[in-house]
Amino acid sequence: MAKSIRDARELAMKILFQMDANKNFDYELFVANDITGDFKDSPRVMDILENMKLHITDIDNTIEENSKNRKVQRIPKADLAIIRVAVCEILYLDDVPEAVSINEAVELAKAYGTDKAPGFINALLGQTVRSR
Repeated sequence: MAKSIRDARELAMKILFQMDANKNFDYELFVANDITGDFKDSPRVMDILENMKLHITDIDNTIEENSKNRKVQRIPKADLAIIRVAVCEILYLDDVPEAVSINEAVELAKAYGTDKAPGFINALLGQTVRSR
């Protein structure tokens, strides 16, 4: 079970990475195959996944608009999963301050992203917040 919002973000990022690799954003398949119960026991993960399913096009458009029109297909997959979680939180989940979402995304990028990911993600998310 995801013990904190930080753990939930990390789990959501990993699931989104897998979903993107499979080209299938229907998270119910992942939940149905969840033998550990991590997804069902974490309302935060479920909120992120549901919002991703409902708003993936808007989230990706927001990413492209705020990344100097870099297409999401050109962003490394781990970086993209981290960005999607943060943009989802910023746009659709109002219970965490935007600055916290950005900071947590940068921390995930340091652990899972490419070398340039922390700076790129920080700049992209900062622009996303400013453009709202």
